[in-house]
Amino acid sequence: MTSDEIFEKLLEGIYSIDIGRFDYNYIPLKSDFTKAITNSIVNSCKALNLKYKLEFEFVFNDDVKEEFKKRGNFGYTDIVIYNKEGKDIAIEIDSSFKKWSFKKLDLLREQEFDSYWFVWKRKTPGRNIKWADPLEIGFDRQTVKICTYTFIADEEKLATTTCIKHSW
Repeated sequence: MTSDEIFEKLLEGIYSIDIGRFDYNYIPLKSDFTKAITNSIVNSCKALNLKYKLEFEFVFNDDVKEEFKKRGNFGYTDIVIYNKEGKDIAIEIDSSFKKWSFKKLDLLREQEFDSYWFVWKRKTPGRNIKWADPLEIGFDRQTVKICTYTFIADEEKLATTTCIKHSW
């Protein structure tokens, strides 16, 4: 399978996440959402017989260390999936567009990974969330595939997904 096909399979698992009680009066913690997404990806990898590593460590140069004021020359990405039929897949899971997350994925792309950024939000009734192109939200290139996902609080527990796909 290609990286895009694998990521689509991961999304299928994420669509079925049941976060539990989530309504206008009660919103679960951010960590509950992140854990649910991570567990869903892990379960999908197991179902697809794909090996994975949580908190994958990688090395970067002194320029990056200085730019992001890091103590060492290494960082971690949330998940790496080892693709038997193509490039390995690096995934970051965040609840906001963090420059450091984008940079990590961009660095991993330079190291021959396919990079995906899963940015999720919680939406309660009365709020409207709009998404922008990566260039419009402050990133200087389109090297990372960004998928935004919104958990919506309602009786049917609907969720919406918008993937920003780039051909690069």
